[in-house]
Amino acid sequence: MSSHHDGNAHAVAGARQALVLICLNAMPILANASLVPSLPNFLKYFAAVPGANFWVPMIITLPTLCIGLFSAVAGVLADRWGRRRLILAALGVFVACGMAPLLLDELHWILLARVGLGIAEACTLTAGNALMGDYFSGETRRKWLSYETILGPIVGSGVLISGGYLGTLWWRGPFLLYGIGLLVLIGVLLLVWEPERKQRETVDATVGSFPWKTAALVSAGTLIAAMPFFSQNIQHGRIFAALGLSSSFDISLYAMMASVGTVLGAYTFRILPVRRIEQILTLVFGLFAISFIALSFKPPLGIGTAIDAIGQLAGGMCYPAVLAWALSRFPPEYRGRGVGVWSGSFYVGSFVSGVVIGVIGRFTDGFLQSLGVIGFACAAISVGLLIANLRAGSSAPSRSAA
Repeated sequence: MSSHHDGNAHAVAGARQALVLICLNAMPILANASLVPSLPNFLKYFAAVPGANFWVPMIITLPTLCIGLFSAVAGVLADRWGRRRLILAALGVFVACGMAPLLLDELHWILLARVGLGIAEACTLTAGNALMGDYFSGETRRKWLSYETILGPIVGSGVLISGGYLGTLWWRGPFLLYGIGLLVLIGVLLLVWEPERKQRETVDATVGSFPWKTAALVSAGTLIAAMPFFSQNIQHGRIFAALGLSSSFDISLYAMMASVGTVLGAYTFRILPVRRIEQILTLVFGLFAISFIALSFKPPLGIGTAIDAIGQLAGGMCYPAVLAWALSRFPPEYRGRGVGVWSGSFYVGSFVSGVVIGVIGRFTDGFLQSLGVIGFACAAISVGLLIANLRAGSSAPSRSAA
């Protein structure tokens, strides 16, 4: 496999290689979606552990934190050690750490396994995306990346339902899904090769210094936007449990119904006329506020599902808006590193949101009230952005989010 030359990689690679890489890049979806409906089960099992409401949600959030922290290191390894080698090693760790909770009883050992899983995901994502660039170019690359985007929600829904069903059979059941990584590993062994290396020369000296101030702004803005996004995205189990559902399978069904909001949000962002990022985020934070504050009143299940969908509508707009903003703020020479800053900040936001909810929970009566507190914070941010937009006026230079 490794005997293929970089010069013919674009000609040789085809649908089979693309499918393997798309499945590889879907692994983080598996890591989160499979466990979301079962979070109430985990909380119940570890109820006797001191600080359980703080520590147990980290079973879901720790891997995404590790993606944020270790993606840059993974990129160095992929260049120095080889993409295929790194993927194979990381998939082995992914399966071992992913399925480890089937045998572990202590929460701290389970959390340590989740750290290993997250580091493995950082490696598979980084090296997998690098190979997508090595194998394909131009319109072909865009085609496969678009298929990857389309496949994500489909995989997420399937894993969500499967994880919810397995969670009804056994609280450890959803961890069985990590065995899927073995199938991807076999696909990589059979179909993926290491491209021959080209001389990679740095261009830093010719394009000026990295825009650190812009990076800091993008990092802070992304982290703030990621907080409400993940406060809902990884907490659906607790949202629907608080609305009266007890079965992880039922939770997964209702969460999937509400996820229609995400699709509508992404479509809304696509059809919006060109707007400044501040204007789009005014709407996004306003919708998050409406959803979270309304949920804090513990509405009936049907109404609560519709209200949750409003929050997902915000999330469907939030993700592409902030990413497009980050892309527009960096020159082409530094866009890769800039998106790295964005990606790291976004995934760190997943972890931080869980910590914030845990802290707020010590002063509120139930999870939905904690979500309501975040909703009021979103309302304040939305009002602040609205005032800033009004002051800027229509004569201000436009900074498009597209």
